[in-house]
Amino acid sequence: MKLSCVRSTRNRRNKNKTGRGALFMAGAVSLMLLITGCGDRPSDILDEDTYINLLVEIHILRAIDNRFEDHQKTMSIQESVLSHYGVSIEQFDRSHHYYMQDTEAQRDRISKARTRLNEELADLNSRLMVLEREEEEKKEEEVVEEREEQEEI
Repeated sequence: MKLSCVRSTRNRRNKNKTGRGALFMAGAVSLMLLITGCGDRPSDILDEDTYINLLVEIHILRAIDNRFEDHQKTMSIQESVLSHYGVSIEQFDRSHHYYMQDTEAQRDRISKARTRLNEELADLNSRLMVLEREEEEKKEEEVVEEREEQEEI
């Protein structure tokens, strides 16, 4: 009698271990499916490069809107920008909410957008310097021409 009790206890322990192992494996498989399933981007979500480009464009537009306070013109330009990319504001908003779910990756995207904005700013500043230099040279030429005309008289 004693032996059968020991055997039945061992069988219960083995069944419990097998049950826990199966439960653990099912949980691990479910977790892997969940993780790999989360990586699939829905079809209506913008690809990251397009999203970042639009993030930059919209940020610039908002800065312009804050400075010049012409909201109607800003919205018109925003519609043109979105149209250029073939995107609706609703699709951009859905993409924005989708990408915001992964905060670490969103920080990286925002960092990329910030880098692009800084590059744009540097490019605009260098263009502005060239234009200012050209304007100064033009003024100097006009002064020289005026002097020459006065000397002729």
